[in-house]
Amino acid sequence: MAVDLHIHTTASDGNISPAEVIDLAVQAGLRTIAFADHENTAGYTAVKDMAEGKGLEIIPALELQTWHKNKEIHILGYFIDVNDINFQKRLTELRKDKNRCAMAMVEKIRRCGFDIGWDEVERLSCFGGPISKGHIMQVLKLKGYIKTREDAARILGLYFNQEGKAYSCYNFPSAEAVDLIKSARGIPILAHPGLIGDDNLVLDLIKMGISGLEVYYNYFGPNKNNYIAKYEKIALDHGLLMTGGSDYHGTITPVVLGETEIPDAVVASLKESKKLF
Repeated sequence: MAVDLHIHTTASDGNISPAEVIDLAVQAGLRTIAFADHENTAGYTAVKDMAEGKGLEIIPALELQTWHKNKEIHILGYFIDVNDINFQKRLTELRKDKNRCAMAMVEKIRRCGFDIGWDEVERLSCFGGPISKGHIMQVLKLKGYIKTREDAARILGLYFNQEGKAYSCYNFPSAEAVDLIKSARGIPILAHPGLIGDDNLVLDLIKMGISGLEVYYNYFGPNKNNYIAKYEKIALDHGLLMTGGSDYHGTITPVVLGETEIPDAVVASLKESKKLF
């Protein structure tokens, strides 16, 4: 497919650099992409000219980790003004909060018997991006604790999911995130609603002013098409935009650029909506 609006790089918790991702996207035949790095737009800034020189359209975007009713919610922002000083100042604060949580997670998992140090995790951070459980998982893999996908799933479930033994997170309200994206003239989109597990929360986010849903997502398992159909309907019923992306993180996850089916029309819809912001 020619579109992927949810890609992570080493500017957050992916393990492929922004420049390398540009080359991979071109090789995959993509025409329009967006880096959805967590709390960081530096990857986009670093390769914007490079992407355009290769005939690849890259939309300024990011992903924010937020909370609503004791549930972790991720919100995407598209066509944000990356030069907005107040917006970037708030992102800097959020990255510091996230790094403190990551440090706490490293300490917790050390107490669970894993030989891992904060310096090893911090070393993986690039472009001033936030440090997260993704970096911790990379170190665990490098040190031999993760050898298979099953190992990764087990460690994520036992230690880093919301109820995990090593989990730690800061409280950034979803409503504030929606307002923050709009303050930078961006379009707020609810990321992977099928992973939330509670459509009442999805409806809450719609009432908060979310402009759309990430309908076309690389859900694993037999329910993928059911999720897509359900959130297409919810988006249509509420007059919302529909976006899509692979949630590519490089070699950390089994997702390959260009393999997630995303309608080209999502880009045109976003651009039309941008005129209203």
